[in-house]
Amino acid sequence: MSALNRLIGVFGLLAIGACVYASDSYMLFDPSSDASVSGAGHSDELMPAVLSDAVRYRAVDLSVGLAEPDVVVEGDRLELNLFENAVFEGLIDHTSLDRNGVRLIRGRLTDSDYGVFMLSVKDGVALGSIEIPEEGREFAFSKVRDGEGLLLWEVDPERKDVLESPDDAIVPDRDAGSDFDDASSSRISIDASARDFQSSNETIDVMILYTPAARVWADANVSGIEYAVSQAMARAQLAADDSDLGITFNLVYSAEVDYTESGDSGVDLRRITFHSDYDPWGYEGEPRYMDEVHAWRDAYGADLVVLLEKVEDVGGLGWLLSKAQGWPELGFHLSRIQQVHWTYTMIHEMGHNMGAHHHKEQLAGPGPGLYDYSAGWRWIGGDLGKYCSIMTYESGQYFSDGVTHSRVSLFSSPLLSYEGVTAGDTQDGDNRLTLLATKGAVSGYRDSTQNTYSLSVCSTGPTSVAISGQPAAYGGVTDYSVSGIASNTLIRLQAPAQSGNYLFSAWTGCDSSVAEVCTLTLSSNREAVAVFEAAAAYSLVVSKVGSGLITSSPAGIDCGSDCSERYTAGTPVTLTAAADDGYRFDGWSGPCTGSGSCTLTMRRDFTVLATFTATATSAYSETYYLANNPDVAKALNQGWIPSGWAHYQGFGKAEGRSVSMPAGYGDFNEGYYLARNPDVALAMRRGHLGTGWEHYSAVGRTEGRSYAAPDGYGDFNELYYLSNNPDVARAVSQGQLPTGWAHYQAFGSHEGRFYLAPGGYGDFSEEGYLANNSDVAILVRQGLIGTGWEHYDLIGRQEGRSYALPY
Repeated sequence: MSALNRLIGVFGLLAIGACVYASDSYMLFDPSSDASVSGAGHSDELMPAVLSDAVRYRAVDLSVGLAEPDVVVEGDRLELNLFENAVFEGLIDHTSLDRNGVRLIRGRLTDSDYGVFMLSVKDGVALGSIEIPEEGREFAFSKVRDGEGLLLWEVDPERKDVLESPDDAIVPDRDAGSDFDDASSSRISIDASARDFQSSNETIDVMILYTPAARVWADANVSGIEYAVSQAMARAQLAADDSDLGITFNLVYSAEVDYTESGDSGVDLRRITFHSDYDPWGYEGEPRYMDEVHAWRDAYGADLVVLLEKVEDVGGLGWLLSKAQGWPELGFHLSRIQQVHWTYTMIHEMGHNMGAHHHKEQLAGPGPGLYDYSAGWRWIGGDLGKYCSIMTYESGQYFSDGVTHSRVSLFSSPLLSYEGVTAGDTQDGDNRLTLLATKGAVSGYRDSTQNTYSLSVCSTGPTSVAISGQPAAYGGVTDYSVSGIASNTLIRLQAPAQSGNYLFSAWTGCDSSVAEVCTLTLSSNREAVAVFEAAAAYSLVVSKVGSGLITSSPAGIDCGSDCSERYTAGTPVTLTAAADDGYRFDGWSGPCTGSGSCTLTMRRDFTVLATFTATATSAYSETYYLANNPDVAKALNQGWIPSGWAHYQGFGKAEGRSVSMPAGYGDFNEGYYLARNPDVALAMRRGHLGTGWEHYSAVGRTEGRSYAAPDGYGDFNELYYLSNNPDVARAVSQGQLPTGWAHYQAFGSHEGRFYLAPGGYGDFSEEGYLANNSDVAILVRQGLIGTGWEHYDLIGRQEGRSYALPY
C-alpha cells in the first residue's frame, strides 16, 4: 500500500481506553486518477442516467486502502479528495458488513457541523455520497455504466430525480371504507406514559426486495442493486443515530422478487402486503402476487419489508401505523429505486410504518399520525437556512407559504436542534417520541433468526493487559469476553508493545495481524490471544562531576539522589542535564557525547558521566557590585545594609544584577588603577567616584588607561598592604600618597614589605569578611579601623571568624 493511499499516523493518535491507538488514514480516491473535469474520457453511452443532475464530473479510482475495505474501522481518517477545490477531511464513525457482502463506511466531515459521507464498497466497486447540508452541497460517485472505474460528480440539488407523492401514507380502514377504527379514533393523546418509554436499544430487522426492473436500473446507474440497498440502509441508520432513537436497522435478507410493476404503486403495495392468509378487506383479491415474500419474512425474521420498484408515480408509499400496540401484518412499504440511494425516502416510509406522519400544515396528506404530536416540523436555522425533518415534504408546493425547505437527518423533536434552532414541538411536532413509543412493538413483529457470537481476548505472559478495540466496545483488560456480537462484525484489536517486563510477540486467532494489531470478522465464536515474552533488563548508572541535575524519560533516574535504574531490554531512555546556579553543563562522557540530551537503547548495561563546571560569574566581587550599583553603595554608606553581598543575596540575585567583572576584565586591579591614575584617586577621596572601576567602566576604557599591575604583581592586595602597613595607610588617608600601590612601587618593594596575605590566608576576602561580620563592617564605616583584614589579623583569627565569601 503506497504512502499516498495509506497515510498512517498523519492525523495523530486516538486515545482509547488505557492504550494509545494509532488511527490509520486513507485517501478516498487514488491521487493518480484522471483529474480532468466534465467528460473525463468516457463516452455518453457509458454515463449513468443520474449524471443528468451533475454540475461537473470526473473519472476516479478508489484508493488501494478502500478497494480492500475490511481493514478500515471506526476512528480511522479519510481524506475526501473530490475536486481540486473540494478536498475535505473525514472521521469514520461507523463500519459494517451487510449480508450481501457490501462494506458500509460512514463518517463525519471534521470541518463541517453536519457534513457526512457514506460509502458502500465491494470487490473494488463503490457507490457513495458526500453531503454538506448547511452549505447545500452534495457529491456522489458510482461505477461507470458497463465499464471499469468510477465517476464522481457534484450534484445540483435542484435537478435531482426525486418524487414527493401527494399522499404516500395509507391508513387501511380509511381506504377500505369499513367500520374499522379510523386514524382519529385510534390516535393517542400526549400523556405521562407516552413520554416515559424505556430508553433501551432495539433492533428492527429489515428485508429489502426488488423487482427485475429495479435491479436493471440500479446495475446500470448506481453500481448495482446491492449498493443501492446498502446506501438506503445507511441513510436509515444515520437518521436513527442522529435522532438518538436507540434503534439499529439490520438487513436480514435482500433478494429479487419475480414481479413486474403494474404502473400503480398503490396496487403493488397491496399485492406485496396481503396474501391468502391475511386480506381482511379483500384488498388484493385474485390472483395472488408475491405470496412467497411472507414465507421469506418468517424465515429471516423480518420486522419490516421494503419493496424497491422502478416507478414514476410515487417516491414512496407505506402503511401508516394506527395501532399503538403495532400492526405486524402492515409492516410493508414501497420505495422508488431511482431515489432510494441518495434521499431519505426509505426511512421516511419506515417512519409511516411506525406511526410517524407529515407536517400538520402540509396541504396533501397532513399529519398527525399515531399520536396528536406525531407530525413533522419545519424551521429557519440560525444561519437563516430553511430546514425540515425526515417526515416533512421539502417542496414549497405542499405548503401555503410556497417556501421550499431542505430535509435533514432528524425526526422532529423539541429535544433536538439544528443550526441552533429546535427541530420540533411538544404538541405539534414530535415524531421522535412516536418512534420511541413504537420501536419495541415493531422490533417484535418477528422473532429474530440472526445469530450473535462472542469474542474472548486473552494474554500469555503478563496478566491484566489493556487491549484497545475499534470499535471501542471490543477493547478491555485481559482476560475478557464480549458477547452478543452480530454476525460479520469487523473488529480490530491492538496490544501494547510492552507490558511490564514483557514484550509483545504475536497474535493468535486473528484473520490477519500486523505488528500489535489483530483484525477479525466474526461469523462464529472466536478467541484471540496476545502472546508476550519475558524481556531482559539492563542497568543505567549516571555519575556526575560538579553541581547539576540529571533526569530520565521514562522516569527512573533523578540524579540528584537517584542515579541508577534498571530498564527492560529495548527501552529507549533519554537523559537530560540541567546545571545548577553558578554552573554550566559541559557535556557527556561514555556512551553519550555532546551537550544535548542523550538517548540510549537498553541493550546492555551503561554508565554515563555528566560534567558540570563552575562559571566565572559565580565569583562575587563586592567592589564590582558596589561600583555598578550606586543605589546599593548609597544604602551601604547610609547603614541600611551591612554589605553589597547582603543586598545581592536578598534582592540582587532575583533582580538579575551582575556580580563580577565582564569577560576580559577579571584581572582589573583597583589599587593599581588608582596608583596609575591620581586624578581618579583624588575624585574618589572627594566623593565624586565610588571606585576606580566605576571610573574605568565609564571613562577609562575609552581613554585606553591601564587597569592591571605589571607581570609579577598581578596579585597585589591593596587592602592587605594598607592593613599591615599602618604608616602607609595613614599617609594615604592624609593625602600624602594616592594608594598603597604607589608606596609599594616607590619604597615597599625595596624595603621587603609583604603585599598579599601570608600562606594559608591567600583566599582572604575583604568583601567576604565584612559581609559575614556586620559589626566589623560598622567599625570600618565609622573609621574606627581601617579594613576588615586589620580586624581579622588582630582579633578575628583568634575568634575563629570566617574570612571568605560563602560561595
